[in-house]
Amino acid sequence: MKSTYNDPIPDEFDSLQAAGDYWDEHSLADHWEETEEVDFSVRLQGSTVLIPIEQKLAERLRMVARRQGLSAETLVNLCWLSM
Repeated sequence: MKSTYNDPIPDEFDSLQAAGDYWDEHSLADHWEETEEVDFSVRLQGSTVLIPIEQKLAERLRMVARRQGLSAETLVNLCWLSM
């Protein structure tokens, strides 16, 4: 990454993509003295549980999900107990 310290951090970005593009080309290390400490809280709504299943069952699950236009994860989360 080339140093682009002379470029000030924009006050706002037009989009998330623009922010991503900016930080792809810039280093926060060049602007560290401009940062300030903040407090925030995070409330996690759920958790992920990994359950091992047979390879053939996983392939079938992906196939059925694809036919329904869903990811395998969505199919399991939304439809599994209603079957």
